[in-house]
Amino acid sequence: KNTVKDNAELILAECDILAALKRYDEAKALMEELSKNESYEIMALLRLAEVDMLQNRFTAASKTYERILQKHPNTQAAVEGNVQALVAAKKTKEALSFAEKRLADNPNDAMSAYLVAETALINKDTAKAEKAFLQALALEPRWEQPLTRLAQIYTGSGRINDAIKLTDTLLDKQPDNITPAVLKGIPLEQKGELANAEEQYRKTLGVHSDNLLASNNLAYLLARYKSSPERLKEAEELARKATGSGAPATFDTLGWIQHLQGNNTEAEGNVRKAHEAIQNNATIAYHLAAILASFKDKEKNKEAVSILEKITGQDANFAQVDEARKLLNTLQPPKAAPAKPQQQRSGTQQQRR
Repeated sequence: KNTVKDNAELILAECDILAALKRYDEAKALMEELSKNESYEIMALLRLAEVDMLQNRFTAASKTYERILQKHPNTQAAVEGNVQALVAAKKTKEALSFAEKRLADNPNDAMSAYLVAETALINKDTAKAEKAFLQALALEPRWEQPLTRLAQIYTGSGRINDAIKLTDTLLDKQPDNITPAVLKGIPLEQKGELANAEEQYRKTLGVHSDNLLASNNLAYLLARYKSSPERLKEAEELARKATGSGAPATFDTLGWIQHLQGNNTEAEGNVRKAHEAIQNNATIAYHLAAILASFKDKEKNKEAVSILEKITGQDANFAQVDEARKLLNTLQPPKAAPAKPQQQRSGTQQQRR
C-alpha cells in the first residue's frame, strides 16, 4: 500500500476502489492527504466531495466545494457540485443565492446564468428562470440546454406562440442551427398545426438526416396524424433509427407504432423499457396500459388497470387522459350502486320497488 503513495493516479484509483467497497473514511483520508500536493489539490478535493455525496453527507460535500472555490474560484466543477449538494440537502434557497452571486460576479458566464435558471425553477420562480435562461442563450446562442428548457417553460404554460417566436428568432440569426429547427415542431404540434409540424421535421431531416430527435418526433407525429399503413411503416423506420440515441422516450415511440401495427408483443417490450426508465410519464404509462389491455390475458389486463388507476386521478392532466379513463372503464366498469333492501309484504314473499 505504501508503494503507491507517490503516484497520484494510483491513489485516486485506490480511492475509487475504497469508495466502491463503502470504506468511505479510508477513501476520504487518502484524498485529504493527496490534497496537500498542490498539483492534485483540486482533483483530490473534488473526489472527497463526491465520496461525501455518496454517503448523502450533502452539507459536508458543500463545505468541501466551497473550500475549493475559496482558493480556486474559477473551478466550474466545484460550482456545479455545490449547487447540486445544496439542492440535495434541501437548501434550495441557499443554492439559488449561491448561483445568483456567481452570476453577479461573472455576468458573461453562460453556465452561471444557466445554474440560476435551474435553481430558480427548483424554487418555483418561473419568471426568474425564464430571464436567466434567456441570458444564458444570449451568451451562448448555440447551447442546446437553455433553449430546450425555455421551450419547455413556454409549451408547459400554454405560451405556444412564445415558443414559436423564440425558435424563429434564433433561426433568423442562425439558419443552420439544428436545435431550434427541431424544437420548432413541438409547439406547432401543441398548437394543432400538425401539417406545419410535419413539414418542419421533414425540412430539418432534409438537412440533418442523422438528427435522432427530429426522427423520433416525426415518427410519433406520423403515427397519429393522417395515419395509414404506409405512414406507419415510415414511422417505424424513423423510430427504429431514433432508438440509436438510447433515449427511453424513443422506445416508447417505437413501441406505440408497433402497437398501432398490431405487433403487441414487441410493442410491450419496447414501451415497458421506456416506462421503467421514466415512471412518472403519464403518456408512456398510458401506452403501456393500452398495449397490455390488448392481450386476452387476465394478468396483463390487471396490470393495465393498476397503471390506469394511478394516472387517471382527479388532477390528471395529460393529452390522452380522456382515452385512459375510457379504457379504464372498459376494463373495469364502475361498480353499480348497492340495491336497496327489499321490503317484506307477507310471509317470505317480497316485492321489488
